[in-house]
Amino acid sequence: MASGGGPSLLPHGSVRSDLEAGPGPSRWQLESSPTYSRSLSLQNSGLPSERPTHRRRCAFVAAVVILVLAIVAALVVAALEQGGGSSGGGATGGSVRSNAQIPGGGTYPVDFFAVGDWGRQGGQNQTQVAELMGRVAEAKPPQFVVSVGDNFYPHGLSSTQDALFNQSFMSVYMAPGLAVPWHAVLGNHDYCDSAPAHTASSPIYQLNISLANRDSRWHCERAYTETFAGGSVQIFFIDTSPFIQRYTKEKWAQCTGGILQQSWQAQLLELERRLNASTAEWKLAVGHHPGYSSGEHGNNTEIIQYLEPLFQRYGVQAYLSGHDHNLEHIRLAGYSAIITGGGSKTQRGLASKVEGSDYFWPYSGFVAVSVQPEEMTVEFYTLDGGEEPAHITTIARQDAGS
Repeated sequence: MASGGGPSLLPHGSVRSDLEAGPGPSRWQLESSPTYSRSLSLQNSGLPSERPTHRRRCAFVAAVVILVLAIVAALVVAALEQGGGSSGGGATGGSVRSNAQIPGGGTYPVDFFAVGDWGRQGGQNQTQVAELMGRVAEAKPPQFVVSVGDNFYPHGLSSTQDALFNQSFMSVYMAPGLAVPWHAVLGNHDYCDSAPAHTASSPIYQLNISLANRDSRWHCERAYTETFAGGSVQIFFIDTSPFIQRYTKEKWAQCTGGILQQSWQAQLLELERRLNASTAEWKLAVGHHPGYSSGEHGNNTEIIQYLEPLFQRYGVQAYLSGHDHNLEHIRLAGYSAIITGGGSKTQRGLASKVEGSDYFWPYSGFVAVSVQPEEMTVEFYTLDGGEEPAHITTIARQDAGS
């Protein structure tokens, strides 16, 4: 539930007897019938009547059927409660799903990798980072992978059968340890950034279930929530590109399903509703654009203005993003910012160090996150450092920003 100050964005608003009279044979008709005579002979001979035995059998069969139906119903209810379901990822918030069915998903720890800005057909260090992820996964298996966007360069997919999905995802992340669910958000390049006018590219293809039919690991929505550890950990996935106002002036913003067709205001209201309703011990947020960054792109004022107050008000402990092609950890007021945009092309360098930044790496890599009841550990892996983390950050549940 909510914690902290500041105004809310939410709007203020009878038993039948066979002996009773009725149509049927008279007593003299019954007594003269062969069946009645046989019943009398059985009683007079001292043999038990067959009718009570038949009734007991019927009652036993009925009891078994009822028991089986009750067991089946209980199993169905349990599966629905644990498995959750996706209800479609629209611009105003997408689905809320439970992941108790994922190995380890019902209890602590919650272990996952996070990587961004990667989709370059295996080039520019993408394959090397993917291989490093695979090696680390052998020793520290993730339950899932989070992608913080810019999944397919240069400007997203042009159909659900686009070869880029195979070239930049399926055939790159092939290590056994990466055969887990991938939960992705869209980046600006997934929104057609740099595409020519009248492009066939569109973000809607990454949202299409057909991609999951090609590779069952893939899951992408505009904005949605994933729940782990029996409800103790929730991750709020945010579609940040529509928040960036300068994008609305670009020609590529007009692509089908693009930024101009999204409402960041509606998404913001839905995000606050979900944060306000959450009883999770850990609330993590994921988006493509950071609020603060020491990298080349620098700060994004819209993220600071609209999203940071919600993080602080509702106790979000960490916000994971990309966009700048580097790795960074920044300790901010009330929460931590983790930038993991080193999935492929990097070498942009340090632009202007942000106050609170305690680790910055301008080259390729990814992060591994382990959420325990009282603290979260973030390990930064680089191509230079190999399977040993280059930096480790711990974030306390009760005091995320200190």
